Parts: sequence; C-alpha cells; structure tokens
Amino acid sequence: MTFKNVLSRFFMRKITLLERVHAHLTKRKNLNMTTQNNLCYAAIDDGSGSIMVKGMIDGKIVEHTIPALIQEEFAITDGGYGAGNFETEEGGEYFVSRNIPEPVSTTSQRYQTSEPNRVLIQQALIEAGFAGRDVAIAVGLPLRQFYSIGSKSPKNEVLIQAKKDNIKKGLKSFGGDIANITEVIVIPEAHAGVISIRDELGLDADLNTVIVDIGEYSLDIAVMTPDNTIIASKTTDEGLHKLKERIQATIIDKTDIPKTTPALIERVIRDKNAAFKGETIDLSDIIAGDVHWYAKRVIRTVTQIVESPGTVNSVFIGGGCILPQSDLKSVYEQYDGTAIFAPNPETVNRDAFYDILVDVHGIQTKPEAETVDG
Repeated sequence: MTFKNVLSRFFMRKITLLERVHAHLTKRKNLNMTTQNNLCYAAIDDGSGSIMVKGMIDGKIVEHTIPALIQEEFAITDGGYGAGNFETEEGGEYFVSRNIPEPVSTTSQRYQTSEPNRVLIQQALIEAGFAGRDVAIAVGLPLRQFYSIGSKSPKNEVLIQAKKDNIKKGLKSFGGDIANITEVIVIPEAHAGVISIRDELGLDADLNTVIVDIGEYSLDIAVMTPDNTIIASKTTDEGLHKLKERIQATIIDKTDIPKTTPALIERVIRDKNAAFKGETIDLSDIIAGDVHWYAKRVIRTVTQIVESPGTVNSVFIGGGCILPQSDLKSVYEQYDGTAIFAPNPETVNRDAFYDILVDVHGIQTKPEAETVDG
C-alpha cells in the first residue's frame, strides 16, 4: 500500500482523495494552483519543546521554528504591550518569547487543546510570514491521544475536533495582524512520519513496525502493522529533558559547578566541558555515562511494548534521538533489535504533515519555488 493510498483512506469520508483533488481542480481550473487564490498552507509540528513550521506563501516554501515558551501574563515590550503579547477570546493574557523564566507547561494532554497551544501556533505562523493571510494548516496529535486503541472508534474524534475548534477560536495579537486560519487538519504524529519514509528506510513490508518518537518532553511508542494499523501505543514523560536533568544533577554531584540554566546545559552537552572559576572542566565522561543511562531507560520502555525487538522493524524519530543515537543502537542490539534512524529525525513529522496538506489540496509546488528560513 502506497503512502498516497494511506492518506486517501485516512482523510476521506465519502469520496476518495483523487475525487476530492479532481473536484478541487475543476472548481479552480482557471487559477494558479500553487497559490490557490492567495490561500497559503502551513504544516505545524506543535510539540512540547518547539513549534516547527513548513509552509507555502506565494509559491515559496518557508520554514521556521520557535521554542514552545509562553507565560500566562502580558509583558512590556518596546515601552508597551507589543509583539509577543496575545489576548484570547476567553480573556487569557499571554506572552511568547525566547526568554521565559517560568513558562507554562506544555507537557500535559490538556496542552493540545489549550489557549497556550493556540497562541504558540499563531506566533510561529506570524514569525514565518503568514500574518494577515488566509492559511490552511495541518497539525498533529501524539499517537496515544489521536487513536483510541481497543475502542470501537479507532480515532479519538472528540479530541481531534476539540483541537481543531481550539485553534480556530478568537485571538488578538498586540503586535499586529495574525494568520487567518481557514482550515485545520489533524494528523497522528509519528504514524504519518514513518509511513512517509518507509520506502526510503527499506523496511521489511511483512513485519510490524515499532515507532519510537523521542521529543523534548515526551516519549511516544507505537506498534504499526504492515497495513498501517496502530495496534499498541504508549506515551511517557521520558523525553530528552530527562537526560538534561540527569546531566545537570550529575555535574552538581561530582563537581563544584552549581546549577545552571537549560541553555547553558545544552552548551555543556554539546562542548562536553564547562568553564568554571577560570578553568575548563572536562565533562565528557559524565555526559557519556548519563547518555548511556538514558538510552537504557528508553529501550527498557520500548521492550515493554515489544517483547522481541528482533521480530519487528524499529524506527526511531524525533529530535531527541539525535544525541543518544549511538547508545540507543548499541543498547537495542542487546535485545536483538536493530534500530533504524530516520534521516532528519527532528523534522520528519512536520515534513509528512506538509506533504499530506498539499496533497489533499492538490497543490503542485512550482519548480522555481525556493525555501526561505523564516
């Protein structure tokens, strides 16, 4: 079954995807299909750690990412309440910035249908260049929330609709225009991403596939059959932040370096050392040990879903699998499993959302379309 066949079955109710595209083309046969009467398109991976956008504006592909940092009160910018400040139709007051000391939590299921989620999506769209434009968007839900495993309805239609409704509720930006969201498609994270790259990865078409999606604050695991049905899933809070917290704690315990900011910890992990009291302290052994600890923790969780890793395809995606990739691979081999890592794991979901969105709308990207990093 091809990826397009899967999309057709997933999205269509009474007509097939091809029929929908044909109707769309017939209705707008005299229009430039790339711009579709100036309607824009944006795929948004609205994760707990970052909001990643890939879209099309006037035939040009734009990409932009912001951290999922938001506080529940206005902030004064440029002498007043300016860019980054939002008021929701419910009366909520929020401020989005890359420097939020005490951000609102984005790790609970409630976040997916919350005012902060709506605001962060709008801020990402605004920064990417969609302000004042009509835009059809595609967003995701974690697998455990999108599907109702074991129920008569395989999809959690109530939550899916709630996410759509929330995104389209009223919002005011004190910095100017917002994007006018005309349509929302909700897609299962990880599921669509792995299907989109399955042929590229060379997976065994006769085996089930375990999907391991490591995000900043969550770990999503699911088992997909050869016909793309999700038969088991598990979501935990074992995202990459657990590794960062562990490294922070170990450094404090084994050195004189005090607790530092998340941004500095990321730099320490990257450089494997830290400057303290005029000295450069080598932290490579500490980091290596904690990375291995984290890899074992993730793989133990995977084996709670798949008892025999050697009998399935195993695909790892998400930005959180980049740092511990080598250790994940070696630990998984101890369970007779072979870990396959997606190319560009941090954007695989966003890119799949984009492909689905433009395919549903019958959009053909112009050959001269360029990518603009917003």
